[in-house]
Amino acid sequence: MSSITLIGTGNMARTISTLAVAGGNTVEVMGRDQPKADDVNEFTD
Repeated sequence: MSSITLIGTGNMARTISTLAVAGGNTVEVMGRDQPKADDVNEFTD
């Protein structure tokens, strides 16, 4: 299992984080807008 950090909260971050979590990785999403980062996190849970 790996730990992955994504910088950005757009569609690519959402897609990559979903695939990474499905592969058993830990994902951290960082962005300028905390609510958007939280939305990406909710999408991958």
